Amino acid sequence: MADKKITALTSLTATTKDASADLLHIIDFSAAPVNKKITIADLFDQVNTNTHIYGVSKTFEVGSTSTASSAFKVTTGSNTTLSTSVQNEVVVNDDQSRHIDFIVKSAQSTRAIHVESDYVSGSSGPGIVFINGDAANQDFCVKGDNFDVVNPVIFSDASNDALGVGTNVLSGSYRMELHGDGVVVDTGTLTSGATSLTMTSTAAINANDKVFGEGIAPGTTVASITNSTTAVLSANSTASGAKNLTFVSASGTGHAAKIAGSIAMHGYEQIAIADGATTLSNAVPVHKLRIDGATQNVALTLSDTGAVDGQIKHIYVTYDDAGGNFRISNTNRVPGSVTMDLQVLGDSCSFIYDATSSNWIEVSSTATNR
Repeated sequence: MADKKITALTSLTATTKDASADLLHIIDFSAAPVNKKITIADLFDQVNTNTHIYGVSKTFEVGSTSTASSAFKVTTGSNTTLSTSVQNEVVVNDDQSRHIDFIVKSAQSTRAIHVESDYVSGSSGPGIVFINGDAANQDFCVKGDNFDVVNPVIFSDASNDALGVGTNVLSGSYRMELHGDGVVVDTGTLTSGATSLTMTSTAAINANDKVFGEGIAPGTTVASITNSTTAVLSANSTASGAKNLTFVSASGTGHAAKIAGSIAMHGYEQIAIADGATTLSNAVPVHKLRIDGATQNVALTLSDTGAVDGQIKHIYVTYDDAGGNFRISNTNRVPGSVTMDLQVLGDSCSFIYDATSSNWIEVSSTATNR
């Protein structure tokens, strides 16, 4: 054929090209320069070089169609000077398709972050964003400005299925553990009559931190940090052995929550006279009593099984239509020498559990006989 300029050839449009069949002219310089051909598909497969797209009002987009399934789209603003009205954007699922998910994987999880684009169920309702979407061992942490290793703002512990607020050290005994401002809770070994403190690690505490717990004298602080496992207290301990200690930073308030509104203690155990002698469960905070029979002195026992230090328990009569009564057993109760009968509507008593003595300490009571 006669020589012809490339500029004189018929144009191939974006919609008529065939990436696997259409050819481009290329010169192979891997050895001596050789004229060769290459398909568009092969040219853009394994592009082993830096790639840059600069300019205003430019778009880089990946999707299965050009109209309704944009999976990933990057656009640049209409001006080189960006502002609140001229911005660059990176958008996933620009067309808001129900069938384009956004997934971030990690070494532990194939769904570390998973934006599920479809409805949770059916054809309407909310969507959902999963963290650790495949239930792997993937924790989740929200840091604050003053983050350190044990004081995140929010920490989700996958292995314990629990949430920490202000801490990433979770026991697994609670669905949520909340630490106050500047608070660190850790185990320390004390020596009675000495100021020494030994810990697995002192990384989370600092000099001048306030210290509270069994064997700690009022006003005690951390005088100094000796090394990675030992510290010195400002006052002698009054007990020996491993103790659960609370540290509050010098600038911390120790306050854990401020609630503007009511608090509902929803879980409760209901006990009727006909149920007979009952050991109160420590899995719920409230026990509602129904006096619907004439039996006298039906025993209610406070158990130390499963109770934790500082746990609160409320007991009250919610129904009274007979002549019977309940009697709080002396077992695990302080004071245990005082009779405590609940027999009319409104009779109540409250306790707090003390793990040191394994007793429920009476906080208040309106018991009929006391």
